[in-house]
Amino acid sequence: MYYEIYIDSLFFMDLIMNFYVIGLTGKWLGRTVTCLRRLAGAAYGAGIFCMTFWVPIGELLGKFIIGGISAFVGMAWIAFSSTGFHAYIKNFAAMLGAAFYMGGIYLFLLERFLLFSNLKDNIFFQLFFGFAAYLSGSFLFEKSRRKNVSFCRVILQNEDKKINVRALIDTGNSLVEPLSNKPVSILDEKSLKELFGGELPEFYRVVPFSSIGKKKGILKCFEIPKIWVEYQEEKRVYEKIFVACSDEFVASERCHMILNPRLIKNQEAKEYDI
Repeated sequence: MYYEIYIDSLFFMDLIMNFYVIGLTGKWLGRTVTCLRRLAGAAYGAGIFCMTFWVPIGELLGKFIIGGISAFVGMAWIAFSSTGFHAYIKNFAAMLGAAFYMGGIYLFLLERFLLFSNLKDNIFFQLFFGFAAYLSGSFLFEKSRRKNVSFCRVILQNEDKKINVRALIDTGNSLVEPLSNKPVSILDEKSLKELFGGELPEFYRVVPFSSIGKKKGILKCFEIPKIWVEYQEEKRVYEKIFVACSDEFVASERCHMILNPRLIKNQEAKEYDI
């Protein structure tokens, strides 16, 4: 059996899908990816994928597998410029997940709807499908993330000073202090100053971060001697906890603090009674 493949069409189709896959991956990771990086990564992936068909290795399925993996290896590095092996694996795994998500939708529509089968080679239709899949993936991610947030009561203590705040446990907060790898929570600057007697200490650590709308930045991080957390009828005390303040975090009546979920999962915390 012989297959007739038009490399130019294959390149542009793959370029479009890669562009949206990188965008969806960035959304899932909470990373900002510039349009230029997305385009460069997508073009690299499409180029490597097409080049695989010129190499005399295996059958068509084998070419798809080898070409796809080779493409994603480079795309993850170009789009997100990982600084460590662990971060790279995380980015690569998220990109594979985004690709399987969009590929699954594509195959489902291809098998169930004749109209989709007739238009599958149309570049404009591919643009529309990629954008629609990107929007649906972003929507489902945001919906899932909101289900995984909840509020709790937190008491923070520094020497003889205590403050009581309402905190949001957000799975989107994955900040860690680089030296200790301990989780970092976010507290509004006004509350943090109140805890330290009116002014922030001169000594602090720095925590790098990246978020949607801002490529990267640095947060001032302070060590709090002790905090108490009331969550889901459990009361626990934690010692030597890292808390950072951010100019972008604006406190409200409902929330003064964004608690790192890793802190709640800490099994070494002690139970207490207020």
